[in-house]
Amino acid sequence: MPSPHNVQAVIIAIFLWLGWLRLQARFDIVRKHSTWILLALALFSLAAHANYLRYQRELDRRDSWDFYVYYMGPKYFPELGYHGLYDAHTIADYEDDRRAYRPMVWVRSLDDYRLVQKQSIVERKDEIVAWFAPDRWQAFKADIGVFRPKDVFERRESSWSRDHGYNGAPLTTAINGTLLRQPLLSTERFVQLMSWSDLLLVIAAGAIIAQLLGAQWGLLFAVAFGANPLNDYITVGGSYLRYLHLVSLALGIVALRKGRGVTAGILFAVATHLRIFPVLFAAALLLSDLLRRERRRLLLERRRFYLSFAAAGLLLLAGTSLLRGPGEQNVWIDFAQNTLQHSKAYSVNMLGLKYLFMYADETNLEAMSSSPKPIDWRAEVTARFARNVVGYGFAAAALVALSILYLRRIRDSEEALFVGLVWVFVLLQVAVYDYVLMSLVPLIFARDQRMWWVLGLTWLAICLVIQLPASKAAYDWGFNAISVVLAAYLAGTLALRAFVWREPDLPDLKRCVS
Repeated sequence: MPSPHNVQAVIIAIFLWLGWLRLQARFDIVRKHSTWILLALALFSLAAHANYLRYQRELDRRDSWDFYVYYMGPKYFPELGYHGLYDAHTIADYEDDRRAYRPMVWVRSLDDYRLVQKQSIVERKDEIVAWFAPDRWQAFKADIGVFRPKDVFERRESSWSRDHGYNGAPLTTAINGTLLRQPLLSTERFVQLMSWSDLLLVIAAGAIIAQLLGAQWGLLFAVAFGANPLNDYITVGGSYLRYLHLVSLALGIVALRKGRGVTAGILFAVATHLRIFPVLFAAALLLSDLLRRERRRLLLERRRFYLSFAAAGLLLLAGTSLLRGPGEQNVWIDFAQNTLQHSKAYSVNMLGLKYLFMYADETNLEAMSSSPKPIDWRAEVTARFARNVVGYGFAAAALVALSILYLRRIRDSEEALFVGLVWVFVLLQVAVYDYVLMSLVPLIFARDQRMWWVLGLTWLAICLVIQLPASKAAYDWGFNAISVVLAAYLAGTLALRAFVWREPDLPDLKRCVS
C-alpha cells in the first residue's frame, strides 16, 4: 500500500493543482503568472512525492528490494539469468555470513516460484558457484555484502528471498548491465549517487517538454508526476532508471503532437521494449485510425510513426537478442517464459480489473492473520478468480466495447492513447507503481482541462482509500478498493468523452494551459 505519509503530502499538491486550474480559468492575473505558479507547484509536488525529501535523505537504498534486484539482476545476468539470483545470494550469505544462516528459512525458487528451504540450496553449493568465473564470484559476494542488512536478526529473516526476483525486459537488462559495468564507482557509491537519477530524469524530461511545447507544459508534467498518489516513493522511488519508459512515452506523446512521427515511433518502441505493456498505447492509436471513416488518410498521415515504431522495435529485438545469459536459449524466449510465470503469480500490490473478481473479505490479509488455520492467499485468489472468470470476461468486454465507441467519437486523435491505459487496467495485473502512467493524462487530454479535473478528483479518492483504517489493516482490501476507483475513473472518462464532453472545435495546444 502506498505510504500514508506520502499521500498526506501529495493531497496538498493535488489541491494546489486543482486550485490553480480553477483560478487561472477565472482571473487574468493568475493566467498571466501561471508559469511562475506552476514552477513553484512543480517543485512542491516533486518534494511532496518524496515526503518533502525526507525519504530521499533517510531511506538507505541498500535496504531497498527494488534497487537490490535491479542492480544484481542486470549486472550478473550472464551467470544468473532470470532464475538464479536467490540461489546465488543464499550461497554468498552461507560463505560470508554464516552467523545469520538458518537452514530451515524459506527462499522462493525462481524456477517455479515454490518456496524451498535454504538447506536444499546449500546442498547445491558447488553447482551454483560453478556458474561464475572465480573473479565474478568474488565480485558478486562483495556486492551482496553491500546490500546485506547490518542487523543479524534481520539477515536471518531473509526478507529479500520471498519476492519474485528480477523480471526486467531485455532492453532494461542491456542498459542497466552496461551502466553497471562502469569501473569508476564502487557499488556503495553507485547506490548513493544513482538514487537521485529518477528525479533528475523527470526534471530533464520536463525541460525537454518545456522546450518543445512551452514552459508550462514541462512544469505540468512534473506536477502530474509528483501529485500521483500511486507513484509511491517508498517502493521504487530512489531506485534508478525506473521511469525510463514513462519518460519515453511522455516525450513520444509530445513528438506526436508536434508532428514528428519518426521520433515518436522510436520513443514508443523504446518504451515498449523497456516495459512491454506500452505497446497497448500504440495499438490504441492504430485502432483509432482504422476505425475512422477517413482511415486511409489518417494511416498515410501517421505512416512515419507506425513504420518507425515497427523498424525500431525490430532493431531493438535483434540487438537485445545478442544478450548473453546462462545456457543457449535466446534471451527473449527466457524472458517470455519468465513473464508468463510471473503473470500467473498474483501479488497483493497489483491493480487491475481482475482484482474485483478475486478478492473477498472473508479471506483477506486481516482475516488470514486471525484465522486458526493457515490460508494460502495466492491459492485463494487464484481459485476465486477461476470461479468468477465469466463475470470478469463480461466486465472486460464491456470496457473494451466502451473504449472502441470512445475511439470512434473523439476528435483529437492523440486522445486515443488514453485507451492504452484502459487496456492495461482491463487485461493486465501490474504493480501499483506502474500506474505512474496516469501522470501522462494531462498530456493526452492536452486540449480539455475538464479531464484534468476528473483526474485530480480521482487521485483524491485514491488518497482517501489509502488513509482508511481498513486499508491499513488489510492491504488487499485497499488495493481492491483502489481498483474499484480506477474502474469508475476509466469507464467514466470514456463515457464522458464519448457522450457528454465532445469538443466541437480544437483550440490551439499552446493556449490550452495559458
